[in-house]
Amino acid sequence: MLLYMELNYSYIIIFLLAMVAVFMGYYHFILTVDAGNDKRLTMAKRVLMLFTVGGLLHIYSITENTQLKQFFIVMLAVILNMYSVYHSTGKCNFPKLFVIRLCLYSAAITLFIAGALWYTTNNSLFGFMVVPEEAEEVVSDAQSFFSSKVLSGITLDNKVDCPVPGSSDYTSEMNQLHTSSKQSDKDTYTACLEKEVRADLARGV
Repeated sequence: MLLYMELNYSYIIIFLLAMVAVFMGYYHFILTVDAGNDKRLTMAKRVLMLFTVGGLLHIYSITENTQLKQFFIVMLAVILNMYSVYHSTGKCNFPKLFVIRLCLYSAAITLFIAGALWYTTNNSLFGFMVVPEEAEEVVSDAQSFFSSKVLSGITLDNKVDCPVPGSSDYTSEMNQLHTSSKQSDKDTYTACLEKEVRADLARGV
């Protein structure tokens, strides 16, 4: 379903002016670079990184699929952990291969924890050891039903309340069910007929 929303241009202008002011303040008063590095290039990289993270958060905010939201959270956590490791070891003169191994190790731990949390969110941690009670109830309920093979696809209950064959009121009660305007009475009439047929077959009649 597509939603059409009117843009609030005054808020857009205020937001852009606020972002420009924040970037200028960060560039002049907070951002520091090592000797030999270009301050403008460093600023451009950080602005690009901020826009990338903002874009991912925007996609997350408009996504309605819960599983896709969970995927975005995990990917964002992995990226932030890897960046944290890379940034923390940037000035330690560690070998590049060692830093890569640390990043991959951090990503693996994050994915493992996220997978464990996802599993325990949707399942019990040791639930595979227990037979669900619902399954037992379904089996016990299914044992009280049988499918008709005499009449076309009618499923009947063994405990259906039928007139007693041979009683003085049997014929009148069956006729009342048969001529009733209620569908439930007609279904009961059909079920009782089939029950009698099965009883006759069981007796060899």
